[in-house]
Amino acid sequence: MKRILTLLFIVMAAAVNWITAQDLDRSVEFHFGDRAIVVPRFGPKVELLPVLELVGADARFSLSAGTYGVVLGEHVIQFSVGHKVMLVNGNLQDAQEAPVASPGGVAASFSFLERSLLSPLGFRLEPIPLGYRIEQGARFADPVSVRPAVADFGVTTTLVLTLSRSTPAEVADAETGKISVRFDEATPQLDGSTPFRSRRVLSLTSREQAIEISLAPGVGLLQDSGAEVRASDVLNHEPVYFIALCAAEERYLPAVVNGLSLFDDAGESVYRHYHHEIRKNMAAGEILAARDHELAQLRAAMKTAPSGQPRPSWWRRLLGGR
Repeated sequence: MKRILTLLFIVMAAAVNWITAQDLDRSVEFHFGDRAIVVPRFGPKVELLPVLELVGADARFSLSAGTYGVVLGEHVIQFSVGHKVMLVNGNLQDAQEAPVASPGGVAASFSFLERSLLSPLGFRLEPIPLGYRIEQGARFADPVSVRPAVADFGVTTTLVLTLSRSTPAEVADAETGKISVRFDEATPQLDGSTPFRSRRVLSLTSREQAIEISLAPGVGLLQDSGAEVRASDVLNHEPVYFIALCAAEERYLPAVVNGLSLFDDAGESVYRHYHHEIRKNMAAGEILAARDHELAQLRAAMKTAPSGQPRPSWWRRLLGGR
């Protein structure tokens, strides 16, 4: 009898533990300031609206637009169930995940909650037992769209990364065959709307706050500063634009072994050239306007000038006629 009771006690204890684990798996705690809530979860996804309301955001569904709107201060976010693209503070962002419908309205992963919703509002998630604490200060900054373009030349390749807004970036060799472009103040979102083909730059991948560039074997990073071409881990200046080094014949190009080159221009010579051309165009416009005014005056003078006697034909002049 004693053995049977012991076995029953063990089975009951195991059952209680299993039920507690199930309850923990079905919900997660969120703490913000002195408040705490328990939010339902569905595997890797969690209800979004209670968490947004916890931080003071006004989150509601617009039936006419078919979108969820989140407003907190000057921040405005719009997203839809089943769509990866969302509008964050007026900028389109690829969330790389589509929220799903749920009993509470809408649910998504913890990564979506932090990266796409809380971070633009100025918050981040910190793990704690049984859940997360929401802290001030975004872990992931506002997104920046990065549109790549590449051109292969004889011995070099130029890779251009066009950013949707100005933001600091650092370029460095991450490991053999890879280059990392890190954005400390932005979350890069790759724009794949244009074709990307290169025999030296194999692929670009967005990972958190960096873009990893995979290179073909034997290809590396070079930098040019003035007349000196040298290898380096970082750029001397923040990247603003990229220049392709071209020549009529391959023999006029520098004999470098690495194919990908990034150039800096401390004096911003391209901008100086732009300003020079703009001034020339403005001056030319003034000259053309002066010429047009002069022509208009001449035409007006011709219309008002008295008409003279017509000159006699040559045969009348030959015969002495008038």
